Amino acid sequence: MTHEASHRRWTHADERVATEWTDEQERSDRTFLPFGQRLLDVAALKPGEHVLDIGCGSGGTTLAAWQRIAPTGCVTGVDISAVMLAAARARPPRVSNPRIAWLQADAETYPFPSRCADVAISRFGVAHFANTTAAFVNINKALRPGGRFVFAEWTARAENEWMSFADDAARRVLPEHFGHSAAPPEHACGFADLARLRSHLEAAGFEIETFERYADGLWLGRDPDDVLAWFARVAEGRMLETLDPLARQKLLDALHSELAQRTRADGVYLRGTAWIVDCRVQSDSTSDGA
Repeated sequence: MTHEASHRRWTHADERVATEWTDEQERSDRTFLPFGQRLLDVAALKPGEHVLDIGCGSGGTTLAAWQRIAPTGCVTGVDISAVMLAAARARPPRVSNPRIAWLQADAETYPFPSRCADVAISRFGVAHFANTTAAFVNINKALRPGGRFVFAEWTARAENEWMSFADDAARRVLPEHFGHSAAPPEHACGFADLARLRSHLEAAGFEIETFERYADGLWLGRDPDDVLAWFARVAEGRMLETLDPLARQKLLDALHSELAQRTRADGVYLRGTAWIVDCRVQSDSTSDGA
């Protein structure tokens, strides 16, 4: 997905986009939970720290971060989407907490107060900037000397079954419809390539502490029927709308069969793999001109 498409996806008043994420908030929270937990473990947040959550979405990671820095820390969830931030504000606890703030902004360009935060975190929120290096520079400027930037972002599509599962099945069972279509692009090519990601960070003045390739199962639903009902509502499921009834049912039957093979006692899981990146502001990049 291009940056322009991503920007429209989160800012355009599209009821289907709102349905994808806000109506399925509990599902997405559970789906990405292992990656959010690993991110926060690596971040090793401490009580009293000031944290920026970049691309916070509906706020699950923001509130989890607060639990680790309470009672004296503060956390700001930053997201470009008003719809997602409205969902974040509606989450329990709904009482006002002056140490939890929500900011609608593009973290690539927003003028954060200089050196205002100890740690910036992001769970799958930094892959769609128009200029990745410029965005990382802006985040760097918001961090105090020695401050840390810890984020999770997907590795290559080939290592993420959840990204390729439906497309692969469509090409296999309906080659007359999908067999000659171009392969879908990487989720974010600048992040799939480790060397390229490293160059973005180093150019922005970050010293890399660790790159971890973290893999886990992504829980997608209670059973195949639940997963397919969800799939039909999200943008990726709109491929079904292009098919005649017989072809659509053929694809749904194939997806159901393969999802059944990936069903455990508590639901359906597909493989996901992400970088967990831990980096630090370089000592010579702490001027306002970094």
